[in-house]
This record gives sequence, structure tokens and C-alpha cells, in this order.
Amino acid sequence: MQEKKNGGNVQFIAPPVGKNGQSGIQDASISTKYVIIPKQAKNKLGAAQYLNFLYKPETDILINYGIKGEDYTEVNGAYTQTKEQSDKISWRSMYGLGDTDFGINARLKAKSLLPYYEPHLAFKKSREETNFAPSIEAYGSKFAELRNYVEETSMKFIMGKRDLSEFDKFTQEFDAKGGKAAMDAVNEWYSKK
Repeated sequence: MQEKKNGGNVQFIAPPVGKNGQSGIQDASISTKYVIIPKQAKNKLGAAQYLNFLYKPETDILINYGIKGEDYTEVNGAYTQTKEQSDKISWRSMYGLGDTDFGINARLKAKSLLPYYEPHLAFKKSREETNFAPSIEAYGSKFAELRNYVEETSMKFIMGKRDLSEFDKFTQEFDAKGGKAAMDAVNEWYSKK
């Protein structure tokens, strides 16, 4: 950002506080992805062993910091590396198969973003119930489309490309795209749980 806009800076903004004084950040869902070893795989055991290897603490260090003495130094459990050392770890993308708090912190530290991430940890995490819901057809079949529509329209409101006086029209459009049916289905599930 500083390279593209001279004089710009990044700051942490605490989450807004509601009328009841509560504030927080949405908790992550219990599962955001899964790995499947296909029945047709020629080496199912090898694939399982590889996944088990990825979840070992020493592999987490290797994936996120590289080779000790070459890509980083370690003193009393603290890992240090230069941005250049961090950037050259091409296998770092392996974290996508099973990310950890350790790995998230390592990548944020490498990009000098940790000071903007750590402050949010102090805020209570609000459980987003839809992350834990069973499959709800009216919601699940429309979720991606509705989320994209809401995000795109929200950005238009924020950037001034759509006037806030059209907010009621936006909610009508959301309902017409299946939003009302989706919300009704989720509310029905939630009221019975």
C-alpha cells in the first residue's frame, strides 16, 4: 500500500459496538475444507502417511520457516528470518492442506502484518451458527450467489457507486434472489435446534 499510495498507512480498527454494548469478531467454522483420498488412488496408505506428516509440529516449522540455519534461525523457541528468506520458501503454499495458528502467525509475521492481526484476538468471538448448520437446501443452494451479491452491492454502497437511499431496494432485490427463502429456512432450523 505504501508503494502504491505515498504516505498511506495501515491501522487496526476495533469491531463496532452494538446498542447492547456487545462487540466481537465472527468465529471460524469447525471445518472450512477437507481432504479426500480417492478409492481409486494407487497408494492410499502413502497418501494418508503424507497427510499425517504434514500435521506434525516439525513439519509445520519446515513449511512455514524452511530449513534451520539456512532459511531461519531459532533461539529459545523464537524463529527469526528476513523477508528475503521467507519469500524464497516455495513450498510454503503446502499450508493450504492443513493450516495452524503457528503457520498463520508465521506468514503474518513475514509480511509485517502481525501487529494488525494480534489486536483482534482480544475480542470475543461470536459463533456464526450457519457455519455449524446441517445442509439446508433453500440456504445452501443460494449461499454463494447471495453472498457475492451482498459483497458486491456493499462495496458499491461504500465506494459511492450506489446511493444509500437505495438500501431498501437492495433488500427487496436480495429477497427476490432467494434471500428471504434462505433466511426463513435457516431461522426455521435455528428455532428448532
